[in-house]
Amino acid sequence: MSLMGFKGRSQSFAWEHEHQLSIEPEVLMTKEIQHTDSWDHAERERDIRQGIDLATTLERIEKNFVITDPRLPDNPIIFASDSFLELTEYTREEILGKNCRFLQGPETDQGTVSMIRDAIREQRDITVQLINYTKSGKKFWNLFHLQPMRDQRGELQYFIGVQLDGSDHLEPLRNRLSKNTEEQSAKLVKTTAENVDEAVRELPDANLRPEDLWALHSQSVLPKRGQKSTPIQ
Repeated sequence: MSLMGFKGRSQSFAWEHEHQLSIEPEVLMTKEIQHTDSWDHAERERDIRQGIDLATTLERIEKNFVITDPRLPDNPIIFASDSFLELTEYTREEILGKNCRFLQGPETDQGTVSMIRDAIREQRDITVQLINYTKSGKKFWNLFHLQPMRDQRGELQYFIGVQLDGSDHLEPLRNRLSKNTEEQSAKLVKTTAENVDEAVRELPDANLRPEDLWALHSQSVLPKRGQKSTPIQ
């Protein structure tokens, strides 16, 4: 079942708690939250607040990134940063529960796409350069880093995908970033992925599952006006 299939029941759960917690219904977007007798009201309040705190922590990173869940069909997006939304011109409602292939277009190199798919299948890191497209069809040169996130047992949980817009730094003859820029940018996207990984690992060990907490992070908002996406310096 896709993430978006849980939307209705998640919003219903938010409605039940809007007076006690002052949380907008759109905070709960994509996952069903189990309502059981063993999970009392105090625990629900605590876990919801912790989920929102984690969303706030992730947004402080202020980089272009998404988090996907390979355990679900088609490895859908379960979290997208505000900076990613601004870069790509999409809203969260348009991309949550979808695979990242919507960024591809006529000039996207399919050989590079195949490399990314291989890395996903083999559950390993990869950093590549490729042309992607915004919602309006504008091309941008994407330095993309993919990194798996594993639990304490070493089992795959999520993928972190970090994007860096290098459109203003291409070498015309090579149609690539300069070697120096590429090396510096690769370090930046890898650091960003590590920061995201560290923030996600702060998930509380409580009755609310990590999968459920993602519903609290996936707030339905438009890209913020005036907020700049992270370019390559």
